[in-house]
Order: sequence, then structure tokens, then C-alpha cells
Amino acid sequence: MNQWVTRSQKIVYTNPYFRVREDEVIRPKGDNGTFYIIESKDCAVIIPISEQNHIYLQKISRYPTHSSCWELPMGGIENNDPLVSAQTELREEMGFSAQSWELINTQDISNGNSDAKGYVFLAKRLTQLGTTLQEDEGILEVQCFSIDRIITMIRNEEIRDTKSIAALLLYINLQQ
Repeated sequence: MNQWVTRSQKIVYTNPYFRVREDEVIRPKGDNGTFYIIESKDCAVIIPISEQNHIYLQKISRYPTHSSCWELPMGGIENNDPLVSAQTELREEMGFSAQSWELINTQDISNGNSDAKGYVFLAKRLTQLGTTLQEDEGILEVQCFSIDRIITMIRNEEIRDTKSIAALLLYINLQQ
């Protein structure tokens, strides 16, 4: 099988959150093409587990979709340290710290147009530090749900974020 060959690369758009790179390529079958890659920060996705083995989710209002849904806490990785970033996101978005952390998966977030990775962490033995909802980030509430309820929420499209769905289904599968 032939591989992609990169002939040239240039940044065609940039902002504080991502860049768009235009690559001139030779496709696997030998023809020329142009490919656009979104370069963004990798992210940490956190599955906060309660003592009852339930999962905390946050209801968040998302501007791009003009809707709200339930999802896991997550955020961009700072200083190339997924664990420290996961710990920061859990504290900032849900007001928790965790005594136990486990990296359970690394995902390609959108490998058709982005190079970003998602690092999925389990956070256990939680301690409530405060109730600081980041309303300026669109976080409306935080609640704890059973696995059965989460499966129903995915089916009913109350959880629509693909990173959350992939992480939750992976965790549920690992429990079986």
C-alpha cells in the first residue's frame, strides 16, 4: 500500500485556539492533492467516578451548536502534560480533586481533518473542593448519573459530544 507524501506545508489561518495548515500532497494512488489540517491543542477528557461507581457529567451550553447537552469535563492540554491538565480541568469545571488517576485511552479526536489527540482519564476517590460552575464557559450544572442512566442519555441524545460518548462507552465496556 502506498503512503501519503507531503510536498509542502503552509499555515493559512491562525487564531489563539487553532491553526489551519494547507498541505500539498501526493495521494496514496499517486495523484496530487491539497489537504487542510486543523492544528489544535490535544485535550484531556476526564471520567469522574463517584464512590457508588456513578459518573459525574456537566450540562454545558455550546455556542457553535446553539444547544446544551451533558458531557464529561475536558479541556486543552497545557505544557504537554495531559495528567496535570486533566487535574486542572476537573478542579475548574466541577470543583473536584481526585486521589486516583488512570489513563485508559488515547484517541484521535477527528483524524480526517485534525492532528489533535484526546487523553481519557479515570478520576476516582473524589473530594469536593467547592461549587464553582464556570458559567462564562457555559457550564449550567453538574450531576452524577448511573451507568444505566448514561446509556439511556446517549440513546436519547442528551449526551451528543463524541469525545464524551467514546470515553463513556469505553469505560462501560471495560466494566463488563
